[in-house]
Amino acid sequence: MTTRLSWAAGLPTSGARPATSTSSTNSPRPKEIAYAQTHGNAKRVDGLETALAQMNANCTDAVLRSDAQRKVDEAHAELERVLTQASQ
Repeated sequence: MTTRLSWAAGLPTSGARPATSTSSTNSPRPKEIAYAQTHGNAKRVDGLETALAQMNANCTDAVLRSDAQRKVDEAHAELERVLTQASQ
């Protein structure tokens, strides 16, 4: 229960990762696309280009910030619930 409260209180846990821009996530890199092109792997190239286009269209810093804020709000709600339960 201490770990849960620590997480809910916003303290880092072993699996915690800060929100970062999409450029540092596992998005397809031009090097991977070039490698697939060099080796004639058209399906891989198509898949990587599609993934890259989706990342560029849907994953922005604003989206990451919004997701992080939602998680913080959920953690605060959980902390309130636990504290209310503990005080009864």
